[in-house]
Amino acid sequence: MSIIDMDSSIRDLRKFIIKEIISSDSQWSTEGRTDYYSTKYISFKKSFDTGLWQFNLSSGDSKFYDFKTIGINSFFLKILFFFITRNIIIFCSGC
Repeated sequence: MSIIDMDSSIRDLRKFIIKEIISSDSQWSTEGRTDYYSTKYISFKKSFDTGLWQFNLSSGDSKFYDFKTIGINSFFLKILFFFITRNIIIFCSGC
């Protein structure tokens, strides 16, 4: 895989995660845990070791990856968490 293909793949992955977070159709769950959020396609958790938020795609791989590996910094992540909490509130109000 060339560097250009890898950059394109990372960009596509970043787009997919951001779209999943921003989408009002995403049904977020905390599964009763703090510092853990998931949808049908992705999961987020706070790392016990580093304290950083990590993501996992629901594709069978159980490894979580830091957001900085796909170019999402902590400031932008805080903005994305606004959408996550909004979607959780909207989803839970319909319960």
